[in-house]
Amino acid sequence: MRLNAPGGRWGPRHARRAIRLLGGLFSLTMLLACLGAPVAHADEQGIPRTVDELLDAYGIADEPADFVVVVDTSASMMNEPPIYPAVQEVFQAFVQAIGDNDHLAVVTFDSDAVVRFNGTMDPPGRAAAMTALPEVADGQSTDIGAALGAALERLSRPEGAQVQTLIFLTDGEIWAPGSPYEARGSAAWNDLAAQAQQLSTSRTVQVFGAGLGAGATDIGAIKDVFPYAKVVSLPNDQLYDFFNEAVQRARIEKLRLPVTQELQRNVVQVTADPATLDDTTTLSLRLESKLPHLGTTVSLRGVTVSDDLGNQLQSTLVGGPRTFTIGPEQSSEPFKVQVEVPGLIHDFHLGDATESRRFQVSVDATLEAEPAAIVTMELAVDVVPQLSQAGTIRADRAYGTPYWQVAALIALLVFIGWLVAWLYRRFIAVPKLRGGVELPDGRIFPFQGKQETLPNSRIDFNGGGSRVVIFTEPRKFKSAFNTRRPRLYVRIDQGTAKIDAYGSEEFLSETRRLIDNNHQLIIGPTRLTVVTTSKKGK
Repeated sequence: MRLNAPGGRWGPRHARRAIRLLGGLFSLTMLLACLGAPVAHADEQGIPRTVDELLDAYGIADEPADFVVVVDTSASMMNEPPIYPAVQEVFQAFVQAIGDNDHLAVVTFDSDAVVRFNGTMDPPGRAAAMTALPEVADGQSTDIGAALGAALERLSRPEGAQVQTLIFLTDGEIWAPGSPYEARGSAAWNDLAAQAQQLSTSRTVQVFGAGLGAGATDIGAIKDVFPYAKVVSLPNDQLYDFFNEAVQRARIEKLRLPVTQELQRNVVQVTADPATLDDTTTLSLRLESKLPHLGTTVSLRGVTVSDDLGNQLQSTLVGGPRTFTIGPEQSSEPFKVQVEVPGLIHDFHLGDATESRRFQVSVDATLEAEPAAIVTMELAVDVVPQLSQAGTIRADRAYGTPYWQVAALIALLVFIGWLVAWLYRRFIAVPKLRGGVELPDGRIFPFQGKQETLPNSRIDFNGGGSRVVIFTEPRKFKSAFNTRRPRLYVRIDQGTAKIDAYGSEEFLSETRRLIDNNHQLIIGPTRLTVVTTSKKGK
């Protein structure tokens, strides 16, 4: 410990130091003011990316935190170059920056530890805290143990906040004659360590210790009580960053418990869209986040698929491995898996039938909570989002030939057969003769077959040795839909014959068309009349 009091007058060197301190004070005030002004603007996926956004998302931005600031007020803090004025300035900026709901305790120590302020940061409390530090440091001892005891008493108050921060500043080594804490490792020091251990089971306590000045300090002694304390040696111009880090860490630590609980209680669920069964079945999968506030970055490595008997099937992740980010309570874009399914039914089956297969899908992926810069790096939370597999996925297909399709096919075949027959009769087949002939004696003989030679054994008359042939021909396309009797034609077969058309006789030298009841045939001495009747001769 240094007991020399400051002396001498301040010169230009002191003025330059004061300017640097004022500049640093302004920087700290602005930075801490930004920390105290939350602005929540989650990204386009709804993921909070900053500490302020996370605090607002969890609704804990105004949750109180406890701060205990312990300052060495031994006379050595005023030695040239003086440390204490810089501490006072940074401390006042710190008081202005912490939250309205935060609780602050200020402890100074030299030969004893004194609580200078203990209260919340409502306007009267903040005003009182601004002047909590004595104007000068003039103590004669450095009882670090006593200061730690007083700090533990403030931290252990029953109504204390979940997140607590201890800031400890000293420039000297332990010098506390007659104090229970005179020697490190004593029973009193062990008791302090036990109290700190007990406190850490129910509270999150961060400890920042700074050894000030150029000389040796016992700031490391706080690690005897708080083994996890962050201890540094600082020049005066780094005090602003030191206080800023302590405040920022307090804000981040508010997130530790809700973030950890969210990761422990919620999962990222694999879901599947309805699938159609096929020899190569395509499964469409998604990842659905159940995390209400945090995002998730998923590195998809592969997928394995097995049937309901546990046999692994050949499967392919369409598009290969990939990485994507899912917002809170959102679903990923679908990713597809092609599965080769053996043994499906392909035989003919009359009637409707269905076939189903069940698949077990296992998605291989690594998950990281977002924002990773805070969850993984700042909080170092060792809990990661858990992936819950989809369970059994069912794929169905309909097969077989429905009865109505069979009936429709039969009807179609019948229609085609009828159409073919109709076309054949109309365009290919020679139609049968219709009508007949009337002999001079009045007898009428209907035609038979597709052609008939006159005279013949059935229609017997005196033809004078001549014969004609009555016949029909296939219909022409333009008359395909004509439902009248087929046309009759006549040609000479032997000898000579005449045809009487409308009272004009002429020799039959070429094939002529006969018009019923309007044509007469003169074969030898016999005159025949073409008639439309189908009556049999008498």
